[in-house]
Amino acid sequence: MENNTVWSLRLGFSSKQAQEIQDNGLTHFLEKSFRVKFDNSIPDFLIDSPESMADLKAMRMSLNNATDTDKKEIRKAENQTADAMKQWWIEKMMAADFPLQEKMTLMLHNHFVATYQKVKVNRWVFEHNQILRRNAFGNFKIMTKEIVKSNAMVRYLDNTDNKKGKINENLSRELLELFTLGIGNYTEEDVKNGAKGLAGLNLGEESAIYKKNQEDNSVITYLGKTGVFKADDLVDIIFEQKSIPYRMTRKILEWFIGPKNS
Repeated sequence: MENNTVWSLRLGFSSKQAQEIQDNGLTHFLEKSFRVKFDNSIPDFLIDSPESMADLKAMRMSLNNATDTDKKEIRKAENQTADAMKQWWIEKMMAADFPLQEKMTLMLHNHFVATYQKVKVNRWVFEHNQILRRNAFGNFKIMTKEIVKSNAMVRYLDNTDNKKGKINENLSRELLELFTLGIGNYTEEDVKNGAKGLAGLNLGEESAIYKKNQEDNSVITYLGKTGVFKADDLVDIIFEQKSIPYRMTRKILEWFIGPKNS
C-alpha cells in the first residue's frame, strides 16, 4: 500500500485524502486539518427533541399520562432521533475533505463513552459529542472538566445517585481509572474522596450543577492534597500528577499508528 494511502487511512476513514496528500504533502494536509472550523449548529433532527429541563419534565409527564400505544410512539420517535444522530456523524466523517477532527472526535468518543442507551436524552448525547469535537485539538484538561460536568456523563456514570451520605463512586473511579491516570496511579481512598467531591453534581440546564442539599463539603485528601474540593478542583489536582501525560499520549499514538507490537 502506498504511503499516501496509509496516511489517508490513519488520518481519516478511507483512501479519499490520498491524492490531496500526494499533491500537497503531509505537512500541508495536517496544517489544513488543524484549521478546520468547529461547527456549532444544531442539526435539524434535534429540533423536536427535548432541550431544556422543562421540556424533559413535560415529556415525562406526557409519558406518565399516555396510553401504552402513545408511549411506544414517543419512545420510537426518540430512538429514531438517536439513529439520525448516528447517521449524521457517519456522514460528517465521510464527507469531510480534512477528516482529522472527526477522527479525533471518534477516538475521544471511545475514551469518554456516554451512550444514548443509558443517557436517554438525545440533546445531551449531542452536546457530549460536541464537547469532544470542539476540544479535539485543544486542551485535554479543559475538555476533561467539561466532560465531568456534562449532563450526559453525569447520567451515564450514575452521579445523579451520588449524594452526601449515599455516595456513588462510579464517576470518581472512571475519572481516575479510565479518563486520566490509569490503574496504579491512585488509591481506593482517592476514589472514595473524589466521590465525596462530586456528590451533589447533578443535572442542569447547560451542564451539571451542584445541588446544595446533596453536596458533601467535608475536607478530603485527594492525591496528596487536602481541602474542600469540587469537580474542577479534582481535575486540576489530577493534572498536577507526573503520570498524567502518559496514558492519553499512548492512546493517541495507538489510535493513529497502532499498538506497540503490531
